[in-house]
Amino acid sequence: MPCQKNFISAPHRLRNPLLANAISLSLASLFSVPVQAATIDVTGACTLADAITAANTDASTGNCTAGLGDDTLVLTNSSVHSFTVGAYAADGDNALPSIITPITIQGNNATIERDSGSATDFRLIHVSSDGELKLENASLSGGVASATGFGSDGGALLNRGTVTLNNSTVSNNSAAEFGGGLANFSSTITLHNSTVSRNSTGYYGGGLYNYSSDVTLNSSTVSGNSADYDGGGLSNYSSTVMLTNSTVSGNSADYYGGGLYSNSSNVTLNSSTVSSNSANYDGGGLSNISSTVTLNNSTVSGNSADYGGGLYNYSSNVTLNNSTVSGNSADYDGGGLYNYSSTVTLSNSIVANSTGGDCYQNGGSFDDFTNWFENDRCDGSSGDGDPKLGRLANNGGPTQTHALLADSGAIDNGDITCADPPIDGLDQRGITRPQGEACDIGAFEYFDDTSFFVIPTKNGKVVIFSL
Repeated sequence: MPCQKNFISAPHRLRNPLLANAISLSLASLFSVPVQAATIDVTGACTLADAITAANTDASTGNCTAGLGDDTLVLTNSSVHSFTVGAYAADGDNALPSIITPITIQGNNATIERDSGSATDFRLIHVSSDGELKLENASLSGGVASATGFGSDGGALLNRGTVTLNNSTVSNNSAAEFGGGLANFSSTITLHNSTVSRNSTGYYGGGLYNYSSDVTLNSSTVSGNSADYDGGGLSNYSSTVMLTNSTVSGNSADYYGGGLYSNSSNVTLNSSTVSSNSANYDGGGLSNISSTVTLNNSTVSGNSADYGGGLYNYSSNVTLNNSTVSGNSADYDGGGLYNYSSTVTLSNSIVANSTGGDCYQNGGSFDDFTNWFENDRCDGSSGDGDPKLGRLANNGGPTQTHALLADSGAIDNGDITCADPPIDGLDQRGITRPQGEACDIGAFEYFDDTSFFVIPTKNGKVVIFSL
């Protein structure tokens, strides 16, 4: 008999693609690992400190249920969590255990504070390199970081991991050295609709100190903070910083950078305002050292310093696109801009109403594309006269701006680059450019408000209706 072979037939291809997809999804669901998470209600005998420990360890702690993976701690509406001692050590003493896993704290308008009657100093929150904290609808206040080493940094919070603040406030905290409110080291921090105010530091970063970190502020405010040295609002070292639809105002530094101090950093401001900040030496609004700084559709107004009332630029690359620098003052040189050995480029921007000169240039280079200088340009040539700006005010949109008055020469005198990125055919308020024959110079696009009215929207843009 001839030798017989056994053949194994290949599986038939499924002819119905819907059935094939259904089977694939079913198999995927069988082998997928579900995302684990727990919700811990911080109420009654379950304290916030025990809830963080339960979330960190995935084990019940005190009267709090066990965590499970990425945990959410829910605080009672408008509750106050007040601490008299810093019972937990991590880079100094802290009110709460260090956060070492992904944790979300839903504050529901709660306050986390160091009790004003406490006899000891301590910060409120510490986030480790493996930790992730999302703080929502909460306030951090009264923290004091006054120990040695890193114990002197981050009055409210020291971040070595990832932190996101949503609709939250950091106020009235202090640090002996870095970051009166927030100190970020080799970390990532994002603020949405949040405020950092009235914090102070003995050295750098009254509001925020950022070292080798990625920093993002969206629709947020940094105001009324102070630093004994540099960076009343923000102090940035070797960091990447982006502000969008945000305000830095009323901050002060005894030395450099009343609003922002940046050293070896990459800083971008989009549709943001830096106003009424002060420094005793350089850079009332922004002090930039060996940094790359870009302002798009932004306003620098009413800042003051000895040199560079608006911006002080030293060995830096600085670009202003469709921005307005107005009403800044310097006791000596560069009321608007002070440029030393820097590469500075201005496009479709206004520099005006300066005390101490619109621009001082010493070395480096200056590129001037369709700008409006009131008195003196950076190359020493004469300016264009009064651009006729309104006062800094709420003209619609998320941040304050200087409106162009109806007879301003800056109207319809910009070039067509405002239709391209990064301006994208919008002004600082989100109004479409151009409203006339051409785009306007500066951060504000003029339109006849007798024929239109403006309604701000929640996303920071505006809607224009004709009458």
